[in-house]
Amino acid sequence: VVVVAVLMLRVSVPLGLLVLVGLPSVLVVVALLVKPLQARQAVQREEQGRLTTITTDAVAGLRVLRGIGGEDVYGARYAEQSTRLRDAGIKVASAQALLSALKTGLPGLFTAVVVGVAALRAIDGTLTVGQLVTFYGYTSFLVAPLGVAADLIQVATRSWVGAKKAA
Repeated sequence: VVVVAVLMLRVSVPLGLLVLVGLPSVLVVVALLVKPLQARQAVQREEQGRLTTITTDAVAGLRVLRGIGGEDVYGARYAEQSTRLRDAGIKVASAQALLSALKTGLPGLFTAVVVGVAALRAIDGTLTVGQLVTFYGYTSFLVAPLGVAADLIQVATRSWVGAKKAA
C-alpha cells in the first residue's frame, strides 16, 4: 500500500491524495456499522441462549410436563422465545446485509470517482491515457486490502460477541 501510494503521488499529487484519503474514509464508513451490528448480534445470542434453556428444560422434564399438563405452557413459552429470536435474527440480518452492500458498493463507487477524476485530468492534458489506466489499476489493487479489512471487522465483531457470551 505504501509503495503504491508513493507511486501515485509521484504521478499526480491530487489524485494520490484523493486515494490516500478516500480509501481510509471508505473503511471508516464500513467500520461505523460495527457497533450496531455488534449490539444486534449480542441480543441475538442472548435470545438464542434463552431458547436453548427453555428447550433443555423441556427435554429434561418432558414426562413431568405431560403428567401435570404443562405442555401448553411450555409450548407458549417456546413460541414466544422463538419469535424473539427470529426478530433478533432479522435485525442482525439487515445490519449484515447493509454491511455487505457497503463492502461491495463503496469500493466500486470509490474506484469510479478516482477514474472519473483521472479521466477529467486526462482530458485536460494533465494526465496521459496510460497514467489514467495506471491509476485505475492502482485503485483496484488498493481496494482488495480494503475488502480484507472489512471482512476482518465483520469476523472480529462476531468473534467478540461470541467471546463475551462465553465469558
